[in-house]
Amino acid sequence: MMVLRYARLLLSAIAVLLAHTALAECARVSYTQLPAPSALSYVDPAYGRVGSWTGAFSAQGASGLPAVINLEEGVMQPIGTLLGSGVITLGQMAQPMLDPDQVLYRCTPDEEGKLYEFYATHAQDEITGQIEAGATVGLPRAYQTALTGMLLRMLNIASGQYFSHFWQRRPLTVERDGAGYLLVKVKHFSAIQVEALRGPETGGWSGPGAWPSSLPNGNLAFQGGGIGAGLRAGDLAASNRAGWPLDWPGAIGLWGNVTIRRSASCTVSTQGHPLLFAPISTASLAAGGTRSVSGDVQLVCNHGAVSLNGMLPFASGTVQGQSALGFLPAALLNIPGVDTRQFLLSDGYGSAADIATGVGIRLSDTRGRPLQLLASDAVGGSGWYPVLDDAVQQENLGATRRYRRSFTATLMRLPGQTPQAGRVRTRAYVLVKVQ
Repeated sequence: MMVLRYARLLLSAIAVLLAHTALAECARVSYTQLPAPSALSYVDPAYGRVGSWTGAFSAQGASGLPAVINLEEGVMQPIGTLLGSGVITLGQMAQPMLDPDQVLYRCTPDEEGKLYEFYATHAQDEITGQIEAGATVGLPRAYQTALTGMLLRMLNIASGQYFSHFWQRRPLTVERDGAGYLLVKVKHFSAIQVEALRGPETGGWSGPGAWPSSLPNGNLAFQGGGIGAGLRAGDLAASNRAGWPLDWPGAIGLWGNVTIRRSASCTVSTQGHPLLFAPISTASLAAGGTRSVSGDVQLVCNHGAVSLNGMLPFASGTVQGQSALGFLPAALLNIPGVDTRQFLLSDGYGSAADIATGVGIRLSDTRGRPLQLLASDAVGGSGWYPVLDDAVQQENLGATRRYRRSFTATLMRLPGQTPQAGRVRTRAYVLVKVQ
């Protein structure tokens, strides 16, 4: 009799242990109508958003890179030249984009500390992150792409590690709902910095045109609560595809969002230098007084013979294939009644007590015409001007020529504003891009 009781107690202990083990799990949250509150995938609306999402299929993903990237002769773009860069979040990779607060997975409380973000290049072939072509030219973790002469390098900002063709992982810090369950949201995955770099002219598509490959260049995957259990840090991404595609929330790709141009162009050849204004009183500014200083931009332009397939000769202008210049402010602010695309505003404007308000700096060309500032680094639209407008040739080096382009910066009262005393310190970036 005693033996039977002991056997029953032992079986009960085993049953409790098995029940406890079964509770450690995660559920994928992808729906438009809430399930029953008892479901593991149920998300209390007070703790996060829900919606449908598809995962990292081919022809999905975005890169954060400029919409147009220009590739030209090596004399203007030596190996290692940054052709374009950007930062993209997981929400921006998805099509359509996902809200940062959207819940992707809900996990039992005992999964805390066991949830991971995995990341790697796509690595399915030589143009999607299988060949680290940059390693031979001093550009570690820069991988060959579909475009000959262009490498891609991706950085997981949260971990500080570049993507590799081997899986890496990063612990996820997540949130809890009212019941103590773990919520893995879009915003918990790292933002990714993407760099397009000039590489060797080896293999691949030569352009120009829309990006030719629908395959992604990098992926983000999830592991936790039995989902993506087969992923292992250090495994080749090409051979370990555990969880693909539904539990790979993000893909980084250039299909449909990057166009390649092949045009001879110009580069800015001098580092920025400060322009200093003489002091001026608020009373003088209010009465229409100004202070002006002259500035210039030094340019080197490629006038050499074209040898790359499909490459267009240099042209200064604002239509497709031509080179244009624009001034991009470090920040654009919204001031009622003021067109802030016409004025550079001081860093800390409206938020720092020692910064002057009611005043701005207007840029104009050598004929006194105001220059509109760029709203972003995207090509097309207002704020771009033919690169050689107001430019004077300084030196003819044969294939290349040096120019100086002059402008005037004027400190003045903003329309409809009252000047307040303080410092003015602002920045603008000079961009030259093929349109």
